[in-house]
Amino acid sequence: MNPLGRAVADRMVLLAVVATSIAIFLVALVVAAPALTRTGPRSYDVGITESAGAGDSFGGRSSIRPLVNVYVYKNGELVAFAHNIITNEGMRYLKNAVHFGNASGVARYIALSTNGATPAYTDTVCPSEITTGGLERVAGSVTTILGPLDGDVTVRVEHTFTATATVSNVQKACLLTAATEGVLYAEATFTAVNLEPNDQLTIRWEFSYTN
Repeated sequence: MNPLGRAVADRMVLLAVVATSIAIFLVALVVAAPALTRTGPRSYDVGITESAGAGDSFGGRSSIRPLVNVYVYKNGELVAFAHNIITNEGMRYLKNAVHFGNASGVARYIALSTNGATPAYTDTVCPSEITTGGLERVAGSVTTILGPLDGDVTVRVEHTFTATATVSNVQKACLLTAATEGVLYAEATFTAVNLEPNDQLTIRWEFSYTN
């Protein structure tokens, strides 16, 4: 091959190498882009995303709601798992507690309901609240779990009810700030549960706050 032909061939090889390197870089950039640019709700491996919706903001920033789940156990067996919402009233309560120190009550009172309507951010009361049969509103026990990352914390509110009568279609849990009335902080619906006397129903709320 003459010198000119060899130079042309060398240049073509060089261009091919450069083009391949650029292609690899672009592929890597595209793969990494979602992790680098995602600004929406953080996904979790259970397929649930952070609650998002209308509500008050903190210091002029967009509203931030923790990941909130409720677990339902009947006689020790997990029978339902649901993602639930913090209501608009609940977000105002949280803002007042954190930034103004003037929130009344503690969001630890668990109420049950036979109402199956989908919870709405604008709800202010627990509809069709059960007030008999051993399923009356009660203060749950509160525990705190740290991690897995620095600054992450999960607050668990839990109570085990024991039915004293037959109760059908228990399908909603509400978390409020008082033994009567109070602010409806959070609520969730789940697969209906029927209870007979001495059946136990455990409601476990988990509020996960992450950095």
